Amino acid sequence: MTQALTHEQLERDEVIAEAHKWVGTPFKHDAEVLGGGVDCAHLVNAVYTAANRMTHIKFPHYAPDWWKHAKNPEQHIIENAKLHFKEITAAQAKPGDWVVLFIGKAWAHCAIIVGDHQVIEAWPTRALVSLVNSREERLYRTHQKRYFTCW
Repeated sequence: MTQALTHEQLERDEVIAEAHKWVGTPFKHDAEVLGGGVDCAHLVNAVYTAANRMTHIKFPHYAPDWWKHAKNPEQHIIENAKLHFKEITAAQAKPGDWVVLFIGKAWAHCAIIVGDHQVIEAWPTRALVSLVNSREERLYRTHQKRYFTCW
């Protein structure tokens, strides 16, 4: 017997499908162009906007190394997350939600959860938006994390 998908699951699936469209897009700081370039915050912005889960954010320009000297650790990513999402625990996080990592002096990197220990992220050392196993990837094992949902 097949169970019908809930409205929430259909919305989560839409977020995941949209995130997968960005895989292979070059990493480019402060950009948001599918196939042309994107950074982690703009990836979240583009995916959730396209899936009608948030209104598009116009980020102010920020330096590539802003996280090294941030005075406010919630600047940029967390402060915008709180406008559109609610914070949840790691145990509550599901595919379609997203994770933010503390790097340097700020909550400075985010990725979209797309499966069991699978995230899609834009990270400069990878050069391209990639599907990553967060259980195996050192970045996710060694940094503090916060989770957000729009459901």
